Amino acid sequence: MTFSVSWNMARKALLLLLILSASVFNLWGQFGPEDSVYFLFTDRFYDGDESNNYTVNIRNLKGYHGGDFAGLTEKLPYIAGMGFSAIWISSVVDNQAGGYHGYWAQDYYRVEEHFGDMESLKTMVDRAHELGIKVILDLAINHTGIQHDFFGDPAYQDWFHPRQDIDDYSDQYQVENHWLQNLPDLNHENPEVRQYLIDMSIWWIEQTGIDGYRLDALRHVPADFWREYSAAVKEQFPDFYLIGEVFDGNPANLGKYQNAGIDGLLDFPAYFAIQDMVRNGEPATRFAQSVINSKRNYPHEELMGTFIDNHDVRRFVNQVYRNREEKLAQSLMFLFSYTGIPIMYYGTEIPMDGGSEHSGRSLMAWDEPALYKDLVTSLNELRSLHPALSSGEFTIVDRSMSRFVYARHDADDVFLTILNNGDEERFSIELPDELRRDFRWARSMVLDSAGEPLAPGVPELESIRIRRGRLRMELPAYTGVVLKLSRERE
Repeated sequence: MTFSVSWNMARKALLLLLILSASVFNLWGQFGPEDSVYFLFTDRFYDGDESNNYTVNIRNLKGYHGGDFAGLTEKLPYIAGMGFSAIWISSVVDNQAGGYHGYWAQDYYRVEEHFGDMESLKTMVDRAHELGIKVILDLAINHTGIQHDFFGDPAYQDWFHPRQDIDDYSDQYQVENHWLQNLPDLNHENPEVRQYLIDMSIWWIEQTGIDGYRLDALRHVPADFWREYSAAVKEQFPDFYLIGEVFDGNPANLGKYQNAGIDGLLDFPAYFAIQDMVRNGEPATRFAQSVINSKRNYPHEELMGTFIDNHDVRRFVNQVYRNREEKLAQSLMFLFSYTGIPIMYYGTEIPMDGGSEHSGRSLMAWDEPALYKDLVTSLNELRSLHPALSSGEFTIVDRSMSRFVYARHDADDVFLTILNNGDEERFSIELPDELRRDFRWARSMVLDSAGEPLAPGVPELESIRIRRGRLRMELPAYTGVVLKLSRERE
């Protein structure tokens, strides 16, 4: 893009200013809607230190594959080059055998030896900060691994709930007090357990200078614990970012945790909505209604985490069976222009294959061309250059049966995201009065400086004339576009 050089220079200047003016610990933890996050599994990203390859077997999808902090440190410029301002990595605490994902904690105060040691973890965090990248660690404190040092020890018997599996996920008592996936369920009613988990979480922040936690299995822990937990963390680190996981499509079941002090949550309702429309061909009117319902329930929608896939679901390209390239491009445009903080799963820029839980967590395919990298980079740059795309107002412009159009806008800019989910290619869009502002042209922002598409599935579009507040255009079936409105033809 023509603005890439100027943005890179501005980014470096801003980074230098932050470093020189850093006068408080954890300055980097100030999260907002202008951020974007690259989510990865440390074990599956890059092997930078073969000395810690204990029991590594890349043919075993459920075993360790060799990725480590040294490898991540080496590859941080790759992530920064796409414009991401943060990474979310898998848990760093010591896990029992097979716990490459970080959800089977064995010792909360030790670093997982397959990834490196405390020094290599600190080196990675420091290097990330030098590049302007904040660091979020995954943390699972609903449960431990079956081999945790405390489990089975009579001295800690009351730290765990008795073994009972969850057989009714609509029963909140079971969800909070029974075992999830055969893992020992911590008793958060016990004050000693609460204090231990709070102290441990603060200890990792003090030791490493990280900027946030992604908190696993949020709804399996009582909301009053999260209220106490977030207050304790924020008392010492006011800008520390807490984002939680509630695997639920009902926005009301997510919003209550923001009210309990969690900054943001993974926006599963938005995920299910975009999947229904793009993958299943559901009417765009249903998607629009889902968006409206979500916004009614989130006290801070700007801090929600928007995503199109992650480690808990099949990769996006494995959920789409027709027009795969077009629909992936569509969904990326949605991801980076919708409200909240976009979170992209590692390898989506390629895109990587993954039709099951563990195959969706395979080794990063470094040898394959990253077909969507330029599109992702351009969308990140757009968000950085134009605050309207990250923190501007959100207005639904059109919600027909097969087409969804929304605007992100502020006093300076207006952007339209158009998702065409049907066969009709010729249509018109009428702008609401507050968005007209004497605009006469609309230009695609997903083309390169030569007017070529930035990725497969991105349509070629010439500038579109706006007459009397109406755009008449042609957009190929099952494609999308992000348009910037202007008064002069650019």
